[in-house]
Amino acid sequence: MANSLHFVEDKTAFAEKLKAVLKSEGMLIVVEYDTDVPVRDWVPYPLDFLTLKALFVSVGFGKVERLSEYPSVFGRTIYSATIRV
Repeated sequence: MANSLHFVEDKTAFAEKLKAVLKSEGMLIVVEYDTDVPVRDWVPYPLDFLTLKALFVSVGFGKVERLSEYPSVFGRTIYSATIRV
């Protein structure tokens, strides 16, 4: 999921649905802005890495790891992470 999760308002329900459809060895790769501060019309429901990790662990995912980060042309940092069942 690249720059898409920040458009999901109810992330807990979404994460629960993802967990239900992934196989036991399933993995997600996420690319997101590393902020919890919304940007009107552009990034309405962002989540920084620590929030992402807490969210997915709270619904039963086993391991959330930050892979990398790099500067965004929009003045923010973008991170990538894996989320494993």
